[in-house]
This record gives sequence, structure tokens and C-alpha cells, in this order.
Amino acid sequence: MTNTFARFTLLTAIAGIGSLCSTTSVLADVSLGASPASLEMTLDRGKTSAQTILLFNQGKDPVTVTAYAWDWWHGEGNGRKFAPPGSLPHSASKWISFVPEKVTVAPGKGANVTVVVATPPNASGGNYAVAWFEAIPDANPKAKELRVGARLGVLIMTDVRGTSKPNINVDKLIISPPTASQPLKADIKISNAGDVHLFPKGTLVIMDRKRKLAGHVGFEKQRMLPGEERNVTLKFGAELKPGEYEAILTVDYGEAGATVKTATFTVAGGTRI
Repeated sequence: MTNTFARFTLLTAIAGIGSLCSTTSVLADVSLGASPASLEMTLDRGKTSAQTILLFNQGKDPVTVTAYAWDWWHGEGNGRKFAPPGSLPHSASKWISFVPEKVTVAPGKGANVTVVVATPPNASGGNYAVAWFEAIPDANPKAKELRVGARLGVLIMTDVRGTSKPNINVDKLIISPPTASQPLKADIKISNAGDVHLFPKGTLVIMDRKRKLAGHVGFEKQRMLPGEERNVTLKFGAELKPGEYEAILTVDYGEAGATVKTATFTVAGGTRI
């Protein structure tokens, strides 16, 4: 299980009554974390599923946390964007509720919040949301307060069982042969052409004209939502003798499958290690 921990320092203004000179301020120590950092859920059409998130307060002040769901989707430059329920593609936020919706977490303590997902009968593929946990320091009963809140997000990725169509395309594989001063470089572009999130990883194998392995290099798996694109650059620094070669790229996305693309290139001279 992966933890995510976000520390929020909130300024709480204590408003005095009657004159400006009676106004003071205090610094509230609010440190809220959540585990796990994200949820992956396999859903069944027309049924309800649930998972639990642990909220923990490592600050010195009690905080009241309110839970609610928004949409989550990929943005430009592989960023993330968030919006109210029903605003973004593949939205799951309207299916989600929380038990409890509001909870007070004491300093040094934790509290469980259950994420409940009611899957519609016609749901399919991958659908996404973010669980927002909005933390506000508890009110001081001796003063009127202007309390400032902060929020922590846990990403939710769902896959409706038996309905997904996973597919990773290799849109580009360009090999720049090595030179005396530069190693071989592979410029790769992949895209998620399916309807569900995937975690592709790649291996580039270099074969000589006799089909003998000259070496390999790869990239680690990375999360991709439907429609998301990713550019990857690989460098292979071992020496390659002059001659004809073939680069074989295999992009593996687990049990869902793999995509293979090849490119040939010529080495005019040896390269440095």
C-alpha cells in the first residue's frame, strides 16, 4: 500500500469585536495524509463496490474533514485536470458517495472513510474521479474565526469488468544511429487507443543482420488514461560495429496485451561505450 502525505499550514484569523486593535491571529498546525495514494477498482455493472481510505492527522490541532468527489482527466503535457461531477470524459464522480461524508480527526489519530461506488447497469470501460478531502481546523469556541481550509486528493481509477477494450499504439519509432560522439537514440511516441487506463512499459532490442542480440534498453511502466499520449526517448550507449541493424520495440501492457514495432538502421562506424 502506498501512502501519500500532504502537509497544510493554515492561518486562522481570530476576529476581535469592536475595534481593529483587538484582532489577533494564530497559526494552525494542520498536517493531513491519506493512504492509499490512489485507488484502482474493478466494478460490476449494476452493483455496488467499496474500498476504505485511511486519513491521518499528524498535526497538533483537530481537523474536520469533508469528503466529496469530482471528475479527473488528463490535461496538456500529461498533466491532470479536475472539474465538478459530469464535466469531463469518462466521469465516475456521480457514482461515488462517502461513509461518513464528514469526520473529525484528532491530533496524532486516524479515521477511516469508505468510498462507495454504485455502478450503473450500462457502465463500460474505464471511468475516473478524484476523492477530495477538505480539511478545516476546528473552531475556537472563545473567538469568532475566519478559518482557511485546504484539501487533499486521492485519485480513483475504475474498470468495469468484461467491458474494456485495452489497446496501446506505437505511433512513432525513430532511430538515430550512433556516431563517434553520440549514442544511439530512439524517439518513441505511444498512445492509449483503448477505453481504459493502462500501465505500459517498453523494451527496445537491438539485433544485428545475423539476428544476434546486440543489446537492449527500456522504459519503466507509466500510467496512461484513454486517449493519453506519451513521448519517450531511449539511449543505447554500448558499441555497435558498422553494419545493418534492426530495432524491435515491444510495449507490454500486462495481461491486456503487447504492441510491437520495428525499425531498421545502419551504423557507419563504431561508437563509444
